[in-house]
Amino acid sequence: MVVKDGVVQIAYNIIGGILVSGLALLLQLFYRKLHARRFQQVFQDEDDGEFYVVYKSVESKRDVVFPAEESKVPRGTPATTNLTLINSCAATRSVGYLVYTFGKSIGKPPLIVSHADVDQKMNLSFISIGGPTNHKTKDLMANSANKLLDYEHGKIVAKDSRKILVKDGDEAGFDYGFIIKIHPTNFPQRTWICCGGFGEWGTSGVAWYLSHRWNDIRKLAGKREFACITKTKIGCDEDTYLMGQFQNIKEIDKYARDAEKKNVAITSVKVSPTGTVTTTTIVKGDSKKAYCTELPPEPPSV
Repeated sequence: MVVKDGVVQIAYNIIGGILVSGLALLLQLFYRKLHARRFQQVFQDEDDGEFYVVYKSVESKRDVVFPAEESKVPRGTPATTNLTLINSCAATRSVGYLVYTFGKSIGKPPLIVSHADVDQKMNLSFISIGGPTNHKTKDLMANSANKLLDYEHGKIVAKDSRKILVKDGDEAGFDYGFIIKIHPTNFPQRTWICCGGFGEWGTSGVAWYLSHRWNDIRKLAGKREFACITKTKIGCDEDTYLMGQFQNIKEIDKYARDAEKKNVAITSVKVSPTGTVTTTTIVKGDSKKAYCTELPPEPPSV
């Protein structure tokens, strides 16, 4: 009788262990499905097609010599020659961040292509790496569905009002980046995203932010279009901060007005007895002063 009870107890324990393991597996599968579904809210393609990461490349002359990057361990690595196309380190880092995130989140990495490979294709979903120097970023910004941001001579501006949101060099030691997501007018089932920026670290920093903080973006944007502005400490992609996330023109214009007030310049002009004009400009919120000394204008000829 004792032996029988022991066998029954062992059977109960085995069955209980199987049930617990099965439940844990089901919960794990549920979490993965939920994670993938959330991920696809940001990067979704309603046609369930391929997703592309589009990097930019530049042409090179074959006679140009590219020395190997200096190593702390001397190896005698030779220089590189006969290259016809060159890719930046910023683009390489950006692609790495995004491919890893796709693989981890949905188990299906995106296709990696040059902007020249898809420059005539519009019916696709993509993330373009880089600003207007990338063909697909140019396509995104010119599309009528983009009513959020634009890039203008080293400045990120509101698409319609052209108000400045941030400009290159606003803060020493930082590069700036932007993300824009739209559904293009002719192919609204597709998703177009760009990660661009000022300087090497603005671009790779914003790609790092998108790949690591996409769920924070999703909590505000859901499936909708959005734009983000980030700043990255030069030399460290992981030191990237969100400056603003926008879902519509109203939010962008409010940010632009606030930025304008923050950077109002106060100017004073002094004229010395000799006629030299000294202009002192103090930027509000900044302790630094910029001095510009001008010679007095030449008297008009008689």
